[in-house]
Amino acid sequence: MGSPFTAANTGITKSTAQYSTQPTTLGMFQASGASAVGTHYCGDWMVETQRLDLTYERVPTYVKENNQTSASLSGAQFYHRVMNTKLDTNIVASYRREKVDGCFTTSGSFTIPQTFQINAVSADHNGLIYGSDSEWNTSCLGPMGSINTITEWYFRRPWEAGDTTASYSINGFNLYGYVSSCPQAAPEAANIDPWFGNFVRTPQPGEVLSPLHFPNDPFINLTWSTYWIPGPYSYVKENNNNLITYIQQAGDSVTDTWVYDNPTEIGLVGNTPWPVPSLGFSEYSTNRHLYLF
Repeated sequence: MGSPFTAANTGITKSTAQYSTQPTTLGMFQASGASAVGTHYCGDWMVETQRLDLTYERVPTYVKENNQTSASLSGAQFYHRVMNTKLDTNIVASYRREKVDGCFTTSGSFTIPQTFQINAVSADHNGLIYGSDSEWNTSCLGPMGSINTITEWYFRRPWEAGDTTASYSINGFNLYGYVSSCPQAAPEAANIDPWFGNFVRTPQPGEVLSPLHFPNDPFINLTWSTYWIPGPYSYVKENNNNLITYIQQAGDSVTDTWVYDNPTEIGLVGNTPWPVPSLGFSEYSTNRHLYLF
């Protein structure tokens, strides 16, 4: 996990001036014909911001119960038990470090932590719900929804010799798809859009010849523990600790460059061609997150 950008404050004193001002956000004042007179610290500043936005859908993993089957020459029926559920996730993240020429009310460093808003949906894409109204609460992510940065992380300090500017952004996934004609053949990347949140791609990701696997379907794999819940899903199985862990894991995947493009990049794992994560940047840090739920 990456650490915050914490270049030491050198104690540089900015030039000061007296202005008639109106206060604005982030401790900055701008001339407006105004009502207050205050001290301003003007000059060049290093300003960092970051954000993270997640869109998710919960999907099941099935296991076939061999003792719950029936078959004839005209057809077959198989019973599949839900072994667990987990979240397919689209991860969008950005980071900026820039040089800002401005006047502020603080002479040293200034920080605003990153906060999030949960936009959870209580029903899945088929309209099914998984508990009572009383069980649906603020700890629930539900079958699908989004988690959005509502306040970006913001850090400001005086600009120092050697400081640089930077800008990064990604849009990727915690899963990848590929097709392969046989286990010995090199995989080819597949578009996962039709499979994101798709219940029918299970029982196991890409399990060939399973009742829910169709010829020429891509293999779909999740790559990191995505809020796994054992057994069938219900609202009462969710809690705040797991919710926060899920957001932290998503942020860490950005820091560790462990997010997959779509279609994914095919690289080498040892000497074997295989889908590899290629998106992320070390400048992102989950140490900047503040959770208010």
